[in-house]
Order: sequence, then C-alpha cells, then structure tokens
Amino acid sequence: PRPKSMRAPRRNLSCDSLSSQALSPTARSKTPPPVREGSPPKPGREPQLGREHSSGVKATPAAGIILLRERPAVSELDDAAWESQELEVLIGRYHVVDALRSGRDRLVALRYGGEWHFPGGAKRQADRGPLQTACRELHEEFLGGAGDAAPELAATLFAKVSISVSSRPYVQYVFVADEADNRPLQLTAERINHGLRRQRLAFERLVASGEWWEMARSAKAAVGPEVREVRWLSLSAAISALDPKVPFVDEWQREELARCGVYWRQIPLGTIQILRQLQRLGTIAAIKAAAVESRLDRVATARLPPELPPLTAIYGGRTAQPPGLLGPLLASPRPSRSPRNARSLRDEAALAEAAAGGEANGGAS
Repeated sequence: PRPKSMRAPRRNLSCDSLSSQALSPTARSKTPPPVREGSPPKPGREPQLGREHSSGVKATPAAGIILLRERPAVSELDDAAWESQELEVLIGRYHVVDALRSGRDRLVALRYGGEWHFPGGAKRQADRGPLQTACRELHEEFLGGAGDAAPELAATLFAKVSISVSSRPYVQYVFVADEADNRPLQLTAERINHGLRRQRLAFERLVASGEWWEMARSAKAAVGPEVREVRWLSLSAAISALDPKVPFVDEWQREELARCGVYWRQIPLGTIQILRQLQRLGTIAAIKAAAVESRLDRVATARLPPELPPLTAIYGGRTAQPPGLLGPLLASPRPSRSPRNARSLRDEAALAEAAAGGEANGGAS
C-alpha cells in the first residue's frame, strides 16, 4: 500500500477537511486531478424527508425557507416558464470563498460554493422556533442583515428533512412562502441584488485597506459576502442549474474553486430533492395541501371528538406563528428520543392530539 501521505484525497470532504488538506501550499502546487464529464464525485448521504435519525446523537434543529410565485411578470419570464407557466422560486447563487474562515494566504471554500440553493441554517438560542430561524437566515443571507430585525414571513412548513453534515445530524424544517402573501416586504430580485452588490463592494474596500484582518469575527459576519446574486427561476431551470452530471455550473465556479484548491463541485442534494417535489405538485395550492403542516392538522382534526373545540381555539392563545397544531410542536423543544422510541410524524400528531384532548377536558372539569 502507498504511504498515507501519498494516498488520494477522499472525494466526500467537508470544508473543514478541505481547509487543512486541499488548501495547503503543497496541495496547491500539485497538478489538479482530472474531472471526467458525467462522472461527478460520489454524493454524501442524501437527505431523507420525514425520517428520524437512527444514531443516538441528538440532531441539531435547522430551518430554511423557499419563496414561491405563481404568476411572474411577463418581462421576467424565462423560456421554461413561458412554455409551462410553472412556479418560480427565488434562489441564490452563493460565493465560493468563505470570507469569514479564509486567511491572508489561505482560502477556504464555502459548503456548496458557487451553487444555487436556498437560505437556511442552524437554530440559534435566541430563535423562538424554526420559522424564526428560517426568516433570520433569509434576512442575513439574501438581505445582508440590513435593518433592525428579520422580516416575519407568512409561511407554511412543507417538509421535515433529516440530513448529515460532516457526520453531524441535523433535522431541518423547510418552509414555503407565497410571494403574494408577502408583497409588503418587497422581496424583489432587483432590490436584493442591489444590496448584495453594496455589501460586496464594502467587503472589497475593507480587504484592500487591510482593515478586514483586524476586525472581530462578529463584525466580519455583518459585512462578509455569502450570496453573489439571487434570481427568480422556474423550477425546471433551477433543477437544471443543479444537474449533478455537469462538472461545474460555469467557468467562474471552476476558477474560484481552483483558487481554494478544490477541483470538484459539492452539490446540494437536498435542494434538488425539494425542487423536484415542488415541481410534481405544480401549484402553490397543491404544495400547501401536501405540506407537513397541513397533514398534521388534518390527521389530528379527524381524530378529535366532536364535542372538543377546534384546534385554533385550543392553541390560539399559546402561539401565533405558525398557526394550527404545528405551532406548539415547533415553538417548544421536544425531548430527544432514542432510536427504539422514534415515531413518525403521524404518531407525533396523535400524541399532540391526546395532549390537546387532555388539556381541553381538564379545563372543562
């Protein structure tokens, strides 16, 4: 066997691994491995919708949000939307270089660098629940954190996704928001891209002056660019942009990855999976009807005794967002369960229903 130092690097490397291996000066001087068309690196574990983690490690809550629109302006229609009038999604093209983790002489690649995907991230302690996490991530990534607080979007929980990132389990709540329900927020691509350009110019000035390297990490986080641009893309165009069979999205991504010592794409498989589900459903009404939030409400409501008040009356005073049965399920953290006691979403709905019945009956007596 070859000495350990001469073994080829694994293809499923996280950005943490890349920063210590592929980004070293020695690795940069080597001839990059060839990328064969039609033979992309083997993907990592594909996210499983609605499944609990089988490991004993507690999953970290995370959330993301997808903004949809059904009737785009005629001037903004792309060819695919002209042909099918299908839904469009507001999706972001992310930078390749991680501004926060890169140094003067060492560039670190972002996870999914140069790819199209949606804003999202792990829940913070100050977040009241997954929806607030999703809105905060949208505010930070697409809007540059501008303003006093993240916007409160009217959104529906579409899916609960189990995913593993760098061997760490996450449970991600994926929300969908209809642009028509959130028009007062003026989340237009032009407005967002204007703010992203200003953020990028401010960052470049700080780097050129040398001030960037003296700033605290918290100050850098408010200025460091993460998203390059956003667009309204039809579902077909968005799926095509993430085609795993293509070695790189474009030449810009290839060159930026090479600067970081990375020679293959890291494709967001979960984004592809969600986009295909949205495409199969076809309309915003169908998407909302098939959402996890809607299914939980229907299951629990069908099992409630006729004498009980509606769920909105039971929970109305306890949570304002999101509405229905899912509000209390997401607003307070649930205790972790061992793999033997893991239950499906339908079982969770039954448990919540039983709890609701107990509270209602207890109050009546």
